[in-house]
Amino acid sequence: MINVIHNNECLVMKRSPETLRKTANILDKLGFLQSGLLKSKNIQDIVQQPKSYLVYGYFNTANQIDNQTYIANGWAILPEKGEVADGVILTYENFLGDAIIFKLINQRMPRPSVREDLYSGWQKYFSVQEISQRIVKLQGWDFDTDTDKAFLLNKTKIIFSSN
Repeated sequence: MINVIHNNECLVMKRSPETLRKTANILDKLGFLQSGLLKSKNIQDIVQQPKSYLVYGYFNTANQIDNQTYIANGWAILPEKGEVADGVILTYENFLGDAIIFKLINQRMPRPSVREDLYSGWQKYFSVQEISQRIVKLQGWDFDTDTDKAFLLNKTKIIFSSN
């Protein structure tokens, strides 16, 4: 995700984000990164079709905080592994109908309503400036770092941007 989401909040380090990006890209070119770095913001490059009888989680809400800010939340698990998802990806649908990655969420929070997977909750603030359209279809995706695949969460949200 380091090449796809240019937001430094997902980079925890003591060096500059640009140095880390350069190092990661060199390691990728040398073949040291398992599946390699993503080259595109299009989620279709990493989508795995979910098994219809399994629930991977829910994109519960996308609530407007002010004119520019929303907060999205839900819960996400990897049911085949019986564990909390490694990350959650948020996408918006562009004018061509492609789902474009714009947020990565790797922090978890308690969800008492999902007792079996208590720390499966997630939430993220985002700005409408990160999205280039007025009416936006948002989706959430589980991310499995072992397979580098994304699984669509239940529910889609529509927001209205002032952009």
